[in-house]
Amino acid sequence: MSKNDQNAGRIPPEFFEEFPLYKPFPFWESVQECVQNVVPTIRLECPRCGSEQTFSTPEVTMDLSVPQPTNARNRPTDGAVLKVDLQCAGCGRFRYRALVHFREDGKTIEKVGQYPKPTIRPAKEIEKALGAYSDRYRKGLISESQGFGIGAFAYYRRIVEGVIDELLDSLTELLPDERQEEYRAALAKTKQSRVAQEKIDLVKDLLPDNLRPNGMNPLGILHHALSEGLHSLQDDKCLEMASQIRSVLEYLLTQVIGAKQAKRHFTESMKKLLEKKGES
Repeated sequence: MSKNDQNAGRIPPEFFEEFPLYKPFPFWESVQECVQNVVPTIRLECPRCGSEQTFSTPEVTMDLSVPQPTNARNRPTDGAVLKVDLQCAGCGRFRYRALVHFREDGKTIEKVGQYPKPTIRPAKEIEKALGAYSDRYRKGLISESQGFGIGAFAYYRRIVEGVIDELLDSLTELLPDERQEEYRAALAKTKQSRVAQEKIDLVKDLLPDNLRPNGMNPLGILHHALSEGLHSLQDDKCLEMASQIRSVLEYLLTQVIGAKQAKRHFTESMKKLLEKKGES
C-alpha cells in the first residue's frame, strides 16, 4: 500500500473479512490515521439477518490503556491497540468487534480479538472431496485461524500426502487423448513411491491447461511447499505456507471435481437426448 494511495490510513477489508488472528499483516500507517480515516465498508455474515451483509464503522477508538502515538514520524506506538466496532447495515443491531494491535516492528498489525469468533467451516464441496480427511482439514483451519502456523502446516501437509493418490488418479480422465499414455506411464511410477513430493514431481508437468492458471503449476507449488520441510520453518513462515498449501489444494480439488461433474452431466444429458431421439 502506497502513502499516495487514496485509501492510505485505512485497514483493507480483507483484514477483517478473512484474515486469521495473530497473523502479521503488512501495514505501516499510524494509529491516528486509522482513527481519522476509519476502515472501509466490509462484507460479513450477520447471524441476526441470516445472510451476508454490509458492515459500516460507527466507532473506531484507541485503547487508552496503552501509550498513544506521539513520535515525530507519526508512527504507531509500541503496543497500541485499536478498537473497531462494525454495525450491520441490514438489521442495524448486530455488531462485529475487533481489536487491532500495532506491532512493535512498525510495519505490521494483527487481530488480537474478534467477535463473533471466526467461522471454521470448509466449503461443502471441499469437505465432500476430502472424505475421511475433512476432520483433519477443520483442525488445520482452526490452527490457522488462531495463528498456530506449525500446527496448520502439519495438518495440511498430512492431508496433501493422504489425498495425492486419489487426486492424481482423478486427473487422468481430464487430459486430452494424446497425453493419456504419457500421463498413465508417469502415474504408474508414482505407485512405486510413498513420498508425496516424489509423486508430484513425476506428474506435475503433465497437468491439463485448465489446471495451470496464468501459466502457474499448482502441483509444482505444492511440491515446493512440501519440500521446504516441516522442521526447518519458523511459526510465522509455517502460517504463511499453510495458507498457500490450503489455497492450492482447494483450487485443485474444486477444479478437478467441477470438471468431472461437468463431464458426467454432459454424458448423462447426451444419453437422454439420444434415448429420446430413438423413441421418436
